[in-house]
Amino acid sequence: MSINSQFYQEKSHTYINEIASDAKVYEHPESGAKVLFLKNDDENKAFCIGFRTAPSSDNGVAHIMEHSVLCGSRKYPVKEPFVELMKGSLNTFLNAMTYPDKTVYPIASCNEEDFHNLMDVYLDSVFYPKLDKGAFLQEGWHYECDESADPYYKGVVYNEMKGVYSSPESILFQELDTHLCPDTNYRYDSGGKPSAIPSLSYEEYCEFHKEKYHPSNSWTVIYGDVDVERCLTHLHEDYFQHFKKLDDIKPDALFQPAFDKERMGKISYASGPVKDDAEQTFLAMAYLLCSSGELDELMGLQVLEHVLTGTSASPLRKALNSSGLGGDVIGYGLSDQALQLSWTVGIRDSKEERRDEFMAVVDGVFKDLAENGVQKEHVDAAINSIEFRLREANYGSTPAGVVYALNAISAWNYDYDPLERFCYEKHLDQLKKNLKAGGYLEGLIKKYFIDNSHRVTLVCAPDENLGEQEAAEEQERLQQAWGSFSEDERVALQAEASELLKAQAQPDSPADLESIPQLSRKDLRREINKIPYEVKEVDGVEYLRCAQNSGGVQYIKWAFDLNDFTVDELPMAKLFALACLTCGTANKGFEELTTELASCAGGVGAYFSLPNNLDGQHKRNLFISAKVMQAREQEFLDLLKEVVRDLDFSDSKRLNELLHQQISKVQSSFVKGGEWISRLILNSGLNEADYLDEKVSGPSFLSFLQKALERVESGQLGRELCALKERVFNKNGLIVSLTGEAETIDQGLKNLASFSGVLPVNQKTFVQPQIKLEKANVGLATEGQVQYVSMGVNLKEYGLQDDPRFPLLSQLLSTGYLWERVRVQGGAYGCFLSYEKFDGVLNICSYRDPNLEETLEVYKGVADFIRNLDVSEVEFDKIFIGTFGRIDSPMTVSQKAGVVLSRYMAGIDDELLQSRRDALLKCTLEDIKALAPWFDKLNESGQICVHGGRARVEKASALFDRLDYLAGAGGDEDDDEEEDDFFTSP
Repeated sequence: MSINSQFYQEKSHTYINEIASDAKVYEHPESGAKVLFLKNDDENKAFCIGFRTAPSSDNGVAHIMEHSVLCGSRKYPVKEPFVELMKGSLNTFLNAMTYPDKTVYPIASCNEEDFHNLMDVYLDSVFYPKLDKGAFLQEGWHYECDESADPYYKGVVYNEMKGVYSSPESILFQELDTHLCPDTNYRYDSGGKPSAIPSLSYEEYCEFHKEKYHPSNSWTVIYGDVDVERCLTHLHEDYFQHFKKLDDIKPDALFQPAFDKERMGKISYASGPVKDDAEQTFLAMAYLLCSSGELDELMGLQVLEHVLTGTSASPLRKALNSSGLGGDVIGYGLSDQALQLSWTVGIRDSKEERRDEFMAVVDGVFKDLAENGVQKEHVDAAINSIEFRLREANYGSTPAGVVYALNAISAWNYDYDPLERFCYEKHLDQLKKNLKAGGYLEGLIKKYFIDNSHRVTLVCAPDENLGEQEAAEEQERLQQAWGSFSEDERVALQAEASELLKAQAQPDSPADLESIPQLSRKDLRREINKIPYEVKEVDGVEYLRCAQNSGGVQYIKWAFDLNDFTVDELPMAKLFALACLTCGTANKGFEELTTELASCAGGVGAYFSLPNNLDGQHKRNLFISAKVMQAREQEFLDLLKEVVRDLDFSDSKRLNELLHQQISKVQSSFVKGGEWISRLILNSGLNEADYLDEKVSGPSFLSFLQKALERVESGQLGRELCALKERVFNKNGLIVSLTGEAETIDQGLKNLASFSGVLPVNQKTFVQPQIKLEKANVGLATEGQVQYVSMGVNLKEYGLQDDPRFPLLSQLLSTGYLWERVRVQGGAYGCFLSYEKFDGVLNICSYRDPNLEETLEVYKGVADFIRNLDVSEVEFDKIFIGTFGRIDSPMTVSQKAGVVLSRYMAGIDDELLQSRRDALLKCTLEDIKALAPWFDKLNESGQICVHGGRARVEKASALFDRLDYLAGAGGDEDDDEEEDDFFTSP
């Protein structure tokens, strides 16, 4: 008798064509656990277990628990099994995430034994964690005292959330949730508010695990080419059979009754000095819609969302952008990560007094569409976009199995059928029937956006005194709490912190480390993963032909040569790239052009880039990237021909809108992207590539955009851009890459050659950029509550060429010394080392770091750490395996298309990749230790750049050659617009 029938009940069995999977749902009656298998031939196997964990306060217990269950367990008593897995696993995905009402633990691997090892470590971690006081103090919060015996709070999640709450948009959207669902658990931040996290007690934390982390409150999803019987046996024998089903699980309050009238409010965020005419306010509104289980309605709302804001020509986005009310449009759009769907939209860089105008613009668009109808062209574009993404099923670096598991768990979390979301064909059919019947989208607009009184509108305004006020309030809470302790209790708390520090510095025992299952170096492939392609020249254009099983999708990339552009011309080239597909042609306005492009392609974009290469030349290119179904390739190319021949920039109003959007985005990126901007500013003084990158993405580019505004109204800027058309869209130096099905790729190349025939042929002369590097230690002061501490040096100046040892060293430090000293002991959210093989820049950077000088001291200790490195062969093997796990991560066809072109342009061939792999495989501990002198150079000559809180940066001003103040409204850490799929990826 199989274990299936002995200990499990098979609840359903069906084949799902849309994801090519045999789906079986099981229940384990003894424990109440539920298991879904999505069996198919995908070698990238995935596992995920999820728990209902809706919060009942803002103390962040769900988030802290997510961190700390991975700090040692019954079978795996090491301090941080998660880190050991990062070191020594071939995983293709390894993470844990806290959502507003659930916590999930997904992993993926192409290696079968590695997959089972990862699955067991995660299962033991969630069901049998140690949950000792040290894990709570380290990952959550605890008291420490400075040299003056003054107390302060410390903890990884505490500092992570301080970083989150340094972002105005994070504050805004959390408050929208709170105001939208005030009678539910969603009014709380599951991540935790910094002001509330120190209210969490160790006892409450332990009780939370006991209540929530039980099989009866769990759902497990296993995907890919897996042995179902082996997995079920493992789950039963090692875990489920040791638990008894709970029949009295307390339900969460997730359903929000409808408001009888809309609500409005105002919140503030900490800012720098605010001028009277400052445009630093965010305006946003949110609607509560139907249940997330109404999938026909969900798909209709996804189409409507694309119609409203999916492109620059979409009526709501266009109306807001042209209203003059602010900068760029923001918003999460349609969200299905709660029991009820919600929809948000907003703008940044506005004023508080413009709130009513903002509401009027939104209401006006809805009224117009409801009364006059949605344009068929916009509907066709939306349907094409959504249908394309569903069939392509391209989730980037996230394995498909992880995405599917998260979607199944989301449905289960609300007691919906976990398989229903995968069966999108019937919902597409129903959608098309509804649209054919007429009035469908107009009906949705009336139902959810005109007649719906459940709307919240918030103003998020800058307050230059709020930062100091919040710091003072934190100090007051801290002093009150500290003052309530007796002297003996204070001594005990200080001793507790001291003991934690000692425990953090104490290495795991060899016996405990051996408990973590790991692979051997013998499991590593000796050969690189090759992506076969051919190069063919036709009429002076180089074509890259890459045949792949692409599901009928053609991935096309054009690399236009801009190597004749000088340094001073680069910002204009960047602006040309931003504008060329969004400003229309002589025969088509930008709305018509944008809509037609969206109707025939699954995605198209233009961008300026400074591609890396091995020859030392600083190349400049404009790229156009598109993905289209083979059957519509010619239609798309005909439209693109019109763009390159008849591109028109005479619409000054459109150019003005575009510039204001870009200024808003760039200003936001400086504040939200602490790690990125600190490294960019640092590296722009260390190497020529980053010097040029700063010109097209840093403060220099912002200055260019602001000055360009002065030339818009007269038409001068439009004429300047138009004059670049034949320099940019030029056949000379053009490289085109096509990736698609072997059966159709040759016809595709013929079509591309025909397209190239319409391009002018103008001679180009390579212009070597004139660059003068200026090294400086820079402080970037913001109103944030954490730091991003960067230190770097250009090792090419000291004779170092490309060195394949650095990926191994990066893995060793990022999961070892830097992790332990900066994250575990220092309380930062993360820290990593990078070495750029093209330009020789060595960087170390921390992330959401409460420290500054202390972190720099850690960096200075890297050289001696490497010099004195002494690890066992087993530990060294772990670092190898983890390094190659990253190198060998599987790629989607879309990713392969990008890699083929970038490698070709960089001059990287299979022979070079194999030689680097061979050198890395031969690397010894002594080879790694031999890198120590390069870190001596970092100590002797390295520059620093710190992006952080104004008070902290100013206090350390002696470290800097200059202080820059990054004013303006910042965005969320992940503010890039994401494509919305019927399957919502995390």
